[in-house]
Amino acid sequence: MVPEDWETINLSDVVYYQEGPGLRKWQYRPSGVPFLNIRCIKDGKIVTEALQFVDETEAMSKYRHFLLQAGDFVVSSSGTLGRVATVTEADIPLMLNTSIIRMRSKEPTRCSMQYLWHYLRSKHFLDQVTRESQGSAQANFGPSHLDKAMIILPPLKEQLKIASRLSAIDAAIEKTKAVIDQTKRLKQGLLQELLTRGIGHTKFKQTEIGEIPEGWSVDSLESICSGGKGLQTGPFGSQLHASDYVNAGVPVVMPRDIKNLNIDGENAAKVSQDLADSLSKHKLQYGDLVFSRRGDIGRCGIVRKENVGWLCGTGCLRARADSQINPFYLLYAVASQRAQSWLNEHAVGQTMLNLNSSILGDLQIPIPRRQEQDKIVKLLTGIDNHLTSNSFVNLESIKAAVSRDLLSGDVRCIP
Repeated sequence: MVPEDWETINLSDVVYYQEGPGLRKWQYRPSGVPFLNIRCIKDGKIVTEALQFVDETEAMSKYRHFLLQAGDFVVSSSGTLGRVATVTEADIPLMLNTSIIRMRSKEPTRCSMQYLWHYLRSKHFLDQVTRESQGSAQANFGPSHLDKAMIILPPLKEQLKIASRLSAIDAAIEKTKAVIDQTKRLKQGLLQELLTRGIGHTKFKQTEIGEIPEGWSVDSLESICSGGKGLQTGPFGSQLHASDYVNAGVPVVMPRDIKNLNIDGENAAKVSQDLADSLSKHKLQYGDLVFSRRGDIGRCGIVRKENVGWLCGTGCLRARADSQINPFYLLYAVASQRAQSWLNEHAVGQTMLNLNSSILGDLQIPIPRRQEQDKIVKLLTGIDNHLTSNSFVNLESIKAAVSRDLLSGDVRCIP
């Protein structure tokens, strides 16, 4: 239901979209023309540190029509769905790759670029592409799915007013996020110190992962997860189909639901209780870690009380540590810069990085005694509590609510 003077039309009527070509690893070069991957899209911007390269001659001839223009929007379409960034002049030259879709308005006087930017980040759009991606072995959408998508269009003047209001909230979020990012950098430094020096140690030893305190051990993730039995993928694609998803039921954790070391079920897909019971071995328990398997690999979140009984989704891996390991200590250890770098270096895949239980199981973890694990967790949890209590969280919630109201017409923004 939308206001009478609004349109609900096919996205393809007013938006141009193009999927990347699907480069292979043998085409990658140490320098040349940069191309995108999912890790390059973060917080609405292109992260240049994560770019990879293809030969300049090949890019300018064979792939010339995949070169991006300043002002294009790029959207992640596989693994972690719906990340959006704007291409700027500073990003050029830049090329599309698979799992990324370029978008721009065909008719700016009918669908403004300012409005399209906010619409592509809205729940209405994300719900559509997520629904199309469900039931496959790998969460993804492409032009054929976008051909089925709809867009809600207010009159142009109201589009611009809506965009202006949402942009004002974005600006406030950006300022708050700068403070949070500084706190996160301090936390990462403390995490590195705690995982290599511990608390109160004076004697250290060299190991395959570097210097750690004497008395600590280095164990593979597989060995501390019941000898590998605590490592498990989500159900196969043949076990879950698009038709199995329902409006109300048991949440299924997908990579997009893993946020800030937690699991956010606000937009989680759901299946019936009967189906969830038939997939009981994939049900999550308190303290389980859930990892993204594709694209933004290694991103992880911990199962808290409110997530118990949910299902580990197809695009995820579950790790269940032995009882002598504090699961929150393990969470911080696998989220460390060393662990994340190792996972990215050892991931497999030609067009997109993939993680499997064998690779994840080989990750080496520094293990102190349980009492020291608990102390480390207490220190780091204190910082996390400060971060989650920050007004950034409130602003994000406000933005989501305002966006929903304005983009549905529940609250009018008449100029």
